Amino acid sequence: MTSLITQPGTGPSPGTDANAPGLAGLGRVLTIVEALRAADDLDLLDQLREPTDIDDLTGVDGRGAELVLTVLGHYGVVRCVDHRWQRSIEPELLRWWLKAQEPIHDLLRTGEPAGNVADPAQAASIYPDVVDLLGRMTEPHVAHLITQLRIPGPAVLELASGSAPWSRALGERDPHLRFTLVDLPGVAERSAAAMSATGLDARSTVVADDLFTVELEDRFDLVIVAGMCRLVGAEANARLFGRIGQWCRPGGTVAVFDALDTRQAREAGLAVYRLSLATRTRDGRPWTPAHYADWLAASGFADISITATSQPDMSLLQATRIKE
Repeated sequence: MTSLITQPGTGPSPGTDANAPGLAGLGRVLTIVEALRAADDLDLLDQLREPTDIDDLTGVDGRGAELVLTVLGHYGVVRCVDHRWQRSIEPELLRWWLKAQEPIHDLLRTGEPAGNVADPAQAASIYPDVVDLLGRMTEPHVAHLITQLRIPGPAVLELASGSAPWSRALGERDPHLRFTLVDLPGVAERSAAAMSATGLDARSTVVADDLFTVELEDRFDLVIVAGMCRLVGAEANARLFGRIGQWCRPGGTVAVFDALDTRQAREAGLAVYRLSLATRTRDGRPWTPAHYADWLAASGFADISITATSQPDMSLLQATRIKE
């Protein structure tokens, strides 16, 4: 019997949540967005590569810069040490975020996403340019969560590996682990480069292929799939977990890091993320723990547990492959 250690979600509720921020919260959001756009337009982050005094900034007013930087610092975009400011993210990431929201206009008008990252050809053309940035967003979570992973043996498979944040973190922590990484052509090259840069290339094999067609002969003790399930529909996820069940050894672990649709996530503003996600996939969405329980049970997994993160909609879900 599969046990689910979480509060099952029931899907997003229409209407206004009692915990929603309301109009005052909307005003705050608009202020934050305009602060980000102003920082981008005036190349503020470009000037903050190293710790910098506000008086040394060019093209901006000192008082205005202090007000904007204080807001951006609250959200982790910049940080202040000894009255000097330094960026915490690359300007390219900020620009990617801002540009990623532009298709909302067409989504509202047509109901269709601007693109479909569930399509391998489209994904292969988009992700090589952004996986390094996405990896840096994931790394703080990875650093915390790798200590929670159930790792019953040395063979690790990372699916949709991108810049390989999980394999890199695990490899630096445990010298006995061996890694296989799978991602689309173009993206897989980034995985290989990331493993090489951290001296882990001798302990890794990188496969450039689609997760739904790749043939893997080996079996693995730990299978990691991060940031993938929310991009595809329910039928595709059922097929994916069926494949993972074949790749995972009896007694092995599957670890899913992704956006979960839970009550806590909805109360924290999951609707905003759902809107953003809908600009790049039609069938994908944050799935409920109950969805994962069904897919995992059908694929031979049990003992499901969920570990929350500091980001309410992101969680680590793990399950054990039933011994045959």
